[in-house]
Amino acid sequence: MTTVSAVDICNDAMSLFGHDEEITSLDPAVDSSAEAVKCARQLDLARRHVFTRHAWSFLSQSPDAAGLECAAVNPLPGHAAVYAPPADAIKIIGALDSAGEQLSYTLNDGYMHTKAAADVIRYTLDQPEVERWSLDGVLAVTAELAYRLCRVMMPSDGKLVASLRADAAEQLRASKSADNAQSRRETGKGSANPYMQARR
Repeated sequence: MTTVSAVDICNDAMSLFGHDEEITSLDPAVDSSAEAVKCARQLDLARRHVFTRHAWSFLSQSPDAAGLECAAVNPLPGHAAVYAPPADAIKIIGALDSAGEQLSYTLNDGYMHTKAAADVIRYTLDQPEVERWSLDGVLAVTAELAYRLCRVMMPSDGKLVASLRADAAEQLRASKSADNAQSRRETGKGSANPYMQARR
């Protein structure tokens, strides 16, 4: 986890396109500057964009499916069970049966319909607390925020906006790769049972 704050991320993002002003808070009662207002709005959009583009290991959750089963909703044709995604989920990663095998599923009207009964539901946590993000997550969000802020603060500089958009995409790719490598190191290359990995 990191020691940076949301304000640090915003100031770092603005520095990436040469904006000299810094903010002191995302609370409008403390900092009512135009920069702070834009940062508060764009940071959450950047975070959600990044968090839904990858099954981040630092956000991965694997609760028992039994507590999420929704008997009031009929399964779609060809499906066996229905689950309500957790309220704190930003992205569904998958479902595992009791043998640890991945299950086919369909998301429909906010519910997860699985081909067979699930034992574990895997999802990515919607985590707004910056201090709980990994460095890879921070770098990806910072780059994405820089692009989004530049687009609203310097819209006439199309070349710079395009360059930052490309940088954000490249940083996301690099962060995803680093996160995958970290996940492999934590579970071990010989880790044979994905069900046990999901339980961790």
